Amino acid sequence: LRTSAHGFKVNFCKFTNETRVGIEDASANSGMRFLAALNGTASGGGYELALACDKILLVDDRNSAVSFPEVPLLGVLPGTGGLTRLTDKRKLRRDRSDLFSTLAEGVKGKRAVEWNLVDALAPLSRWEEQVAGMARTLADEAPPRGERGVALPELAVTDEDGSLRYGHVALDLRRDERVAELTITAPDDAPTTAEDAFAAGAGWWALQAFRELDDALGDVKIGLIATSWGGTVVEAWTSEATLAELHDFDPVLERLRAFIETLPETSEKLSHGSPTWWGGRKTFACYHSGSYDEGREAVWIKAPEGAQQTLVEGNPARFYRPKYLGPSGWVGMRLDDTTDWAQVELLLVEGYRLVAPKRALKKLDEAP
Repeated sequence: LRTSAHGFKVNFCKFTNETRVGIEDASANSGMRFLAALNGTASGGGYELALACDKILLVDDRNSAVSFPEVPLLGVLPGTGGLTRLTDKRKLRRDRSDLFSTLAEGVKGKRAVEWNLVDALAPLSRWEEQVAGMARTLADEAPPRGERGVALPELAVTDEDGSLRYGHVALDLRRDERVAELTITAPDDAPTTAEDAFAAGAGWWALQAFRELDDALGDVKIGLIATSWGGTVVEAWTSEATLAELHDFDPVLERLRAFIETLPETSEKLSHGSPTWWGGRKTFACYHSGSYDEGREAVWIKAPEGAQQTLVEGNPARFYRPKYLGPSGWVGMRLDDTTDWAQVELLLVEGYRLVAPKRALKKLDEAP
Protein backbone atom coordinates (compact mmCIF):
# COMPACT_ATOMS: atom_id res chain seq x y z
CA LEU A 1 0.00 0.00 0.00
CA ARG A 2 2.90 2.38 0.61
CA THR A 3 3.41 3.03 -3.11
CA SER A 4 -0.29 2.97 -4.05
CA ALA A 5 -2.35 6.02 -5.01
CA HIS A 6 -4.66 7.48 -2.39
CA GLY A 7 -7.78 6.36 -4.28
CA PHE A 8 -6.56 2.77 -4.32
CA LYS A 9 -5.92 2.87 -0.57
CA VAL A 10 -9.40 4.23 0.12
CA ASN A 11 -11.09 1.59 -2.03
CA PHE A 12 -8.93 -1.16 -0.49
CA CYS A 13 -9.89 -0.15 3.04
CA LYS A 14 -13.56 0.20 2.07
CA PHE A 15 -13.68 -3.23 0.44
CA THR A 16 -11.89 -5.05 3.25
CA ASN A 17 -14.03 -3.37 5.89
CA GLU A 18 -17.24 -4.29 4.05
CA THR A 19 -15.96 -7.88 3.83
CA ARG A 20 -15.34 -8.06 7.56
CA VAL A 21 -18.69 -6.50 8.42
CA GLY A 22 -20.37 -8.92 6.00
CA ILE A 23 -18.77 -11.88 7.77
CA GLU A 24 -19.89 -10.67 11.20
CA ASP A 25 -23.39 -9.89 9.95
CA ALA A 26 -23.72 -13.37 8.44
CA SER A 27 -22.57 -14.90 11.72
CA ALA A 28 -24.99 -12.83 13.79
CA ASN A 29 -28.06 -13.01 11.56
CA SER A 30 -27.73 -15.88 9.08
CA GLY A 31 -26.52 -18.73 11.27
CA MET A 32 -23.18 -18.98 9.45
CA ARG A 33 -19.93 -19.65 11.29
CA PHE A 34 -16.42 -18.64 10.20
CA LEU A 35 -13.07 -20.17 11.12
CA ALA A 36 -9.77 -18.44 10.33
CA ALA A 37 -7.23 -21.26 9.92
CA LEU A 38 -3.85 -19.50 9.84
CA ASN A 39 -1.17 -21.83 8.48
CA GLY A 40 1.32 -18.96 8.32
CA THR A 41 1.74 -15.38 9.50
CA ALA A 42 -1.38 -13.20 9.32
CA SER A 43 -0.28 -9.61 9.10
CA GLY A 44 -2.19 -6.34 8.77
CA GLY A 45 -5.33 -6.81 6.67
CA GLY A 46 -4.92 -10.60 6.87
CA TYR A 47 -5.20 -10.55 10.64
CA GLU A 48 -8.05 -8.01 10.46
CA LEU A 49 -9.94 -10.53 8.30
CA ALA A 50 -9.22 -13.26 10.86
CA LEU A 51 -10.55 -11.03 13.65
CA ALA A 52 -13.91 -10.88 11.90
CA CYS A 53 -14.26 -14.67 12.15
CA ASP A 54 -15.82 -16.53 15.06
CA LYS A 55 -12.66 -18.50 15.88
CA ILE A 56 -8.97 -18.24 15.00
CA LEU A 57 -6.62 -21.25 14.82
CA LEU A 58 -2.89 -20.57 14.39
CA VAL A 59 -0.30 -23.12 13.32
CA ASP A 60 2.35 -23.71 15.99
CA ASP A 61 5.52 -23.91 13.91
CA ARG A 62 7.67 -21.52 16.00
CA ASN A 63 7.57 -19.03 13.15
CA SER A 64 3.99 -18.07 12.26
CA ALA A 65 2.53 -15.08 14.06
CA VAL A 66 -0.26 -12.52 13.99
CA SER A 67 0.64 -8.86 13.72
CA PHE A 68 -0.37 -5.29 13.01
CA PRO A 69 2.84 -3.83 11.53
CA GLU A 70 1.18 -0.64 10.25
CA VAL A 71 2.56 1.61 13.01
CA PRO A 72 6.25 0.58 12.90
CA LEU A 73 6.37 0.06 9.12
CA LEU A 74 3.91 2.59 7.66
CA GLY A 75 3.32 5.08 10.43
CA VAL A 76 -0.47 4.63 10.37
CA LEU A 77 -2.95 3.05 12.78
CA PRO A 78 -4.87 -0.12 11.77
CA GLY A 79 -8.11 1.71 12.44
CA THR A 80 -10.50 0.33 9.82
CA GLY A 81 -11.16 -2.86 11.74
CA GLY A 82 -8.08 -3.83 13.70
CA LEU A 83 -7.64 -2.06 17.00
CA THR A 84 -11.36 -1.83 17.78
CA ARG A 85 -11.85 -5.56 17.31
CA LEU A 86 -8.83 -6.31 19.48
CA THR A 87 -10.23 -4.48 22.49
CA ASP A 88 -14.00 -4.76 21.97
CA LYS A 89 -14.30 -8.20 20.40
CA ARG A 90 -11.24 -10.12 21.52
CA LYS A 91 -11.20 -8.29 24.91
CA LEU A 92 -7.47 -7.64 24.68
CA ARG A 93 -6.14 -5.51 27.51
CA ARG A 94 -5.49 -1.98 26.27
CA ASP A 95 -1.86 -1.96 27.39
CA ARG A 96 -1.27 -5.18 25.47
CA SER A 97 -3.10 -3.74 22.48
CA ASP A 98 -0.76 -0.74 22.50
CA LEU A 99 2.31 -2.98 22.73
CA PHE A 100 1.00 -5.36 20.05
CA SER A 101 0.59 -2.46 17.63
CA THR A 102 4.29 -1.57 17.92
CA LEU A 103 5.63 -5.09 17.28
CA ALA A 104 6.29 -5.46 13.56
CA GLU A 105 7.18 -9.12 14.10
CA GLY A 106 3.89 -9.77 15.88
CA VAL A 107 3.05 -12.32 18.54
CA LYS A 108 3.12 -16.11 18.12
CA GLY A 109 2.69 -19.38 19.96
CA LYS A 110 1.43 -19.63 23.53
CA ARG A 111 1.71 -15.89 24.02
CA ALA A 112 -0.82 -15.33 21.21
CA VAL A 113 -3.29 -17.64 22.98
CA GLU A 114 -2.59 -16.11 26.40
CA TRP A 115 -3.33 -12.62 25.04
CA ASN A 116 -6.46 -13.94 23.28
CA LEU A 117 -5.11 -12.89 19.88
CA VAL A 118 -6.02 -16.40 18.68
CA ASP A 119 -8.24 -19.10 20.15
CA ALA A 120 -5.98 -22.13 19.78
CA LEU A 121 -2.72 -23.51 18.39
CA ALA A 122 -2.20 -26.60 16.24
CA PRO A 123 1.12 -28.31 15.50
CA LEU A 124 1.95 -29.00 11.87
CA SER A 125 1.63 -32.74 12.46
CA ARG A 126 -2.03 -32.35 13.48
CA TRP A 127 -2.94 -29.27 11.47
CA GLU A 128 -5.57 -30.71 9.13
CA GLU A 129 -7.09 -32.77 11.93
CA GLN A 130 -7.52 -29.79 14.25
CA VAL A 131 -8.83 -27.53 11.48
CA ALA A 132 -11.48 -30.13 10.65
CA GLY A 133 -12.34 -30.62 14.33
CA MET A 134 -12.67 -26.91 15.05
CA ALA A 135 -14.77 -26.41 11.93
CA ARG A 136 -17.02 -29.30 12.96
CA THR A 137 -17.51 -27.79 16.42
CA LEU A 138 -18.45 -24.41 14.95
CA ALA A 139 -20.87 -26.05 12.53
CA ASP A 140 -22.54 -27.99 15.35
CA GLU A 141 -23.01 -24.74 17.31
CA ALA A 142 -24.78 -23.02 14.43
CA PRO A 143 -28.56 -22.68 14.83
CA PRO A 144 -30.60 -25.26 12.89
CA ARG A 145 -31.79 -24.19 9.48
CA GLY A 146 -35.13 -24.80 7.86
CA GLU A 147 -35.94 -28.20 6.45
CA ARG A 148 -36.00 -26.84 2.93
CA GLY A 149 -33.16 -25.21 1.09
CA VAL A 150 -32.60 -23.75 -2.36
CA ALA A 151 -29.96 -25.22 -4.65
CA LEU A 152 -27.92 -22.49 -6.34
CA PRO A 153 -26.71 -23.59 -9.77
CA GLU A 154 -23.93 -21.83 -11.64
CA LEU A 155 -25.10 -18.60 -13.24
CA ALA A 156 -25.46 -18.45 -17.01
CA VAL A 157 -23.57 -15.48 -18.47
CA THR A 158 -22.22 -14.45 -21.86
CA ASP A 159 -19.25 -12.12 -22.27
CA GLU A 160 -19.36 -9.85 -25.31
CA ASP A 161 -16.13 -7.84 -25.43
CA GLY A 162 -16.22 -7.35 -21.67
CA SER A 163 -19.96 -6.58 -21.53
CA LEU A 164 -21.89 -9.17 -19.52
CA ARG A 165 -25.37 -10.59 -20.23
CA TYR A 166 -27.32 -12.54 -17.61
CA GLY A 167 -30.98 -13.49 -17.32
CA HIS A 168 -32.03 -10.27 -15.55
CA VAL A 169 -28.83 -8.21 -15.51
CA ALA A 170 -26.81 -6.60 -18.29
CA LEU A 171 -23.53 -4.75 -17.73
CA ASP A 172 -22.20 -2.67 -20.62
CA LEU A 173 -18.68 -1.31 -20.18
CA ARG A 174 -17.35 1.86 -21.80
CA ARG A 175 -13.78 1.52 -20.63
CA ASP A 176 -12.46 4.59 -22.42
CA GLU A 177 -14.91 6.70 -20.39
CA ARG A 178 -14.54 4.57 -17.22
CA VAL A 179 -18.31 4.12 -17.20
CA ALA A 180 -20.45 1.00 -16.79
CA GLU A 181 -24.16 0.90 -17.67
CA LEU A 182 -26.01 -1.57 -15.46
CA THR A 183 -29.54 -2.64 -16.39
CA ILE A 184 -31.75 -4.85 -14.24
CA THR A 185 -34.78 -6.25 -16.06
CA ALA A 186 -37.70 -7.59 -14.04
CA PRO A 187 -40.27 -10.09 -15.38
CA ASP A 188 -43.88 -9.25 -16.13
CA ASP A 189 -45.07 -11.33 -13.18
CA ALA A 190 -43.54 -12.92 -10.12
CA PRO A 191 -44.45 -15.04 -7.07
CA THR A 192 -46.53 -13.21 -4.49
CA THR A 193 -46.35 -15.81 -1.72
CA ALA A 194 -43.50 -17.50 0.09
CA GLU A 195 -44.62 -20.91 -1.18
CA ASP A 196 -44.51 -19.74 -4.78
CA ALA A 197 -41.08 -18.22 -4.21
CA PHE A 198 -39.77 -21.49 -2.74
CA ALA A 199 -41.26 -23.39 -5.66
CA ALA A 200 -39.37 -21.13 -8.08
CA GLY A 201 -36.13 -21.94 -6.27
CA ALA A 202 -33.01 -20.27 -7.64
CA GLY A 203 -35.13 -19.05 -10.54
CA TRP A 204 -37.14 -16.71 -8.31
CA TRP A 205 -36.34 -13.49 -10.10
CA ALA A 206 -35.36 -11.49 -7.00
CA LEU A 207 -32.85 -14.12 -5.88
CA GLN A 208 -31.51 -14.71 -9.38
CA ALA A 209 -31.22 -11.00 -10.22
CA PHE A 210 -29.23 -10.13 -7.13
CA ARG A 211 -26.96 -13.15 -7.55
CA GLU A 212 -26.30 -11.90 -11.06
CA LEU A 213 -25.76 -8.35 -9.82
CA ASP A 214 -23.23 -9.54 -7.25
CA ASP A 215 -21.41 -11.58 -9.89
CA ALA A 216 -21.41 -8.74 -12.43
CA LEU A 217 -19.97 -6.17 -10.04
CA GLY A 218 -17.39 -8.50 -8.52
CA ASP A 219 -14.58 -7.73 -10.97
CA VAL A 220 -15.61 -4.27 -12.14
CA LYS A 221 -12.97 -1.58 -11.58
CA ILE A 222 -14.65 1.47 -13.04
CA GLY A 223 -15.24 5.09 -12.14
CA LEU A 224 -19.03 5.41 -12.58
CA ILE A 225 -21.86 2.88 -12.69
CA ALA A 226 -25.11 4.16 -14.21
CA THR A 227 -28.08 2.00 -13.16
CA SER A 228 -31.45 1.59 -14.85
CA TRP A 229 -34.44 -0.72 -14.45
CA GLY A 230 -36.46 -2.46 -17.12
CA GLY A 231 -39.62 -4.58 -17.06
CA THR A 232 -42.68 -4.32 -14.87
CA VAL A 233 -40.74 -3.60 -11.71
CA VAL A 234 -43.58 -2.70 -9.34
CA GLU A 235 -45.69 -5.73 -10.26
CA ALA A 236 -42.69 -8.03 -10.33
CA TRP A 237 -41.38 -7.20 -6.89
CA THR A 238 -42.89 -9.36 -4.18
CA SER A 239 -45.40 -7.96 -1.72
CA GLU A 240 -44.45 -6.95 1.82
CA ALA A 241 -46.37 -9.96 3.09
CA THR A 242 -44.16 -12.28 1.02
CA LEU A 243 -40.98 -10.65 2.25
CA ALA A 244 -42.19 -10.87 5.84
CA GLU A 245 -42.72 -14.61 5.38
CA LEU A 246 -39.27 -15.07 3.85
CA HIS A 247 -37.44 -13.03 6.49
CA ASP A 248 -38.04 -12.86 10.20
CA PHE A 249 -40.13 -9.83 11.12
CA ASP A 250 -38.56 -7.79 13.94
CA PRO A 251 -41.36 -6.11 15.94
CA VAL A 252 -38.91 -4.22 18.17
CA LEU A 253 -37.16 -2.65 15.19
CA GLU A 254 -40.49 -1.80 13.58
CA ARG A 255 -41.67 -0.11 16.77
CA LEU A 256 -38.53 2.03 16.85
CA ARG A 257 -39.00 2.90 13.19
CA ALA A 258 -42.65 3.83 13.67
CA PHE A 259 -41.81 6.33 16.40
CA ILE A 260 -38.71 7.82 14.77
CA GLU A 261 -40.65 8.39 11.55
CA THR A 262 -42.82 10.85 13.49
CA LEU A 263 -39.77 13.08 14.10
CA PRO A 264 -39.28 15.69 11.35
CA GLU A 265 -36.53 15.23 8.74
CA THR A 266 -35.21 11.91 9.98
CA SER A 267 -33.75 9.23 7.73
CA GLU A 268 -32.62 5.65 8.17
CA LYS A 269 -29.49 4.07 6.75
CA LEU A 270 -27.49 0.92 7.44
CA SER A 271 -24.22 1.55 9.26
CA HIS A 272 -22.00 -1.48 9.89
CA GLY A 273 -25.02 -3.63 9.12
CA SER A 274 -27.24 -1.98 11.74
CA PRO A 275 -30.25 0.35 11.23
CA THR A 276 -29.07 3.86 12.09
CA TRP A 277 -31.15 7.05 12.25
CA TRP A 278 -30.11 10.52 11.26
CA GLY A 279 -31.52 13.90 12.22
CA GLY A 280 -30.37 16.09 9.37
CA ARG A 281 -26.71 15.20 8.78
CA LYS A 282 -25.90 13.62 12.13
CA THR A 283 -26.81 10.31 13.77
CA PHE A 284 -28.74 10.11 17.02
CA ALA A 285 -29.75 6.44 17.37
CA CYS A 286 -28.95 2.95 16.12
CA TYR A 287 -30.42 -0.51 16.73
CA HIS A 288 -28.38 -3.63 17.39
CA SER A 289 -29.13 -7.30 17.89
CA GLY A 290 -26.96 -10.40 17.85
CA SER A 291 -23.20 -10.73 18.29
CA TYR A 292 -22.37 -7.16 17.22
CA ASP A 293 -23.43 -5.98 20.68
CA GLU A 294 -22.50 -9.14 22.58
CA GLY A 295 -25.89 -10.77 22.07
CA ARG A 296 -27.93 -7.82 23.34
CA GLU A 297 -31.02 -6.49 21.64
CA ALA A 298 -30.62 -2.80 22.26
CA VAL A 299 -30.87 0.74 21.00
CA TRP A 300 -27.93 3.13 21.27
CA ILE A 301 -28.95 6.76 21.72
CA LYS A 302 -26.99 10.01 21.73
CA ALA A 303 -27.45 11.48 25.20
CA PRO A 304 -26.97 14.93 26.75
CA GLU A 305 -23.81 15.54 28.77
CA GLY A 306 -23.85 13.59 32.03
CA ALA A 307 -26.94 11.54 31.14
CA GLN A 308 -25.00 8.38 30.36
CA GLN A 309 -23.43 8.18 33.82
CA THR A 310 -26.73 8.97 35.54
CA LEU A 311 -28.67 6.31 33.63
CA VAL A 312 -26.01 3.57 33.92
CA GLU A 313 -25.46 4.12 37.64
CA GLY A 314 -29.19 4.38 38.29
CA ASN A 315 -30.19 1.22 36.40
CA PRO A 316 -27.20 -0.87 35.25
CA ALA A 317 -29.50 -3.78 34.37
CA ARG A 318 -31.13 -1.63 31.69
CA PHE A 319 -28.47 0.87 30.61
CA TYR A 320 -24.81 0.47 29.69
CA ARG A 321 -21.93 2.27 28.02
CA PRO A 322 -21.84 1.00 24.43
CA LYS A 323 -18.61 0.26 22.60
CA TYR A 324 -17.34 2.74 20.01
CA LEU A 325 -19.89 5.47 20.85
CA GLY A 326 -19.80 5.19 24.63
CA PRO A 327 -16.81 7.55 25.00
CA SER A 328 -18.84 10.19 23.12
CA GLY A 329 -21.62 10.06 25.71
CA TRP A 330 -24.02 7.71 23.95
CA VAL A 331 -26.03 5.32 26.13
CA GLY A 332 -27.06 1.76 25.34
CA MET A 333 -30.55 0.60 26.42
CA ARG A 334 -31.45 -3.07 26.52
CA LEU A 335 -34.82 -3.89 24.95
CA ASP A 336 -36.98 -6.76 26.23
CA ASP A 337 -40.51 -7.59 27.36
CA THR A 338 -40.23 -5.22 30.33
CA THR A 339 -39.02 -2.20 28.36
CA ASP A 340 -40.61 1.13 29.27
CA TRP A 341 -41.32 2.41 25.75
CA ALA A 342 -42.30 5.83 27.04
CA GLN A 343 -38.74 6.16 28.37
CA VAL A 344 -37.31 4.92 25.05
CA GLU A 345 -39.28 7.58 23.17
CA LEU A 346 -38.23 10.29 25.62
CA LEU A 347 -34.54 9.41 25.20
CA LEU A 348 -34.92 9.27 21.41
CA VAL A 349 -36.40 12.76 21.37
CA GLU A 350 -33.58 14.06 23.59
CA GLY A 351 -30.99 12.52 21.29
CA TYR A 352 -32.77 13.87 18.22
CA ARG A 353 -32.80 17.39 19.67
CA LEU A 354 -29.00 17.28 19.99
CA VAL A 355 -28.47 16.84 16.24
CA ALA A 356 -31.56 17.99 14.34
CA PRO A 357 -31.42 21.24 12.35
CA LYS A 358 -33.32 24.25 13.72
CA ARG A 359 -36.08 24.05 11.11
CA ALA A 360 -36.79 20.43 12.09
CA LEU A 361 -36.90 21.32 15.79
CA LYS A 362 -39.34 24.10 14.99
CA LYS A 363 -41.60 21.58 13.23
CA LEU A 364 -41.35 19.26 16.24
CA ASP A 365 -42.24 21.98 18.73
CA GLU A 366 -45.17 23.20 16.59
CA ALA A 367 -46.61 19.71 16.12
CA PRO A 368 -49.89 19.04 17.99
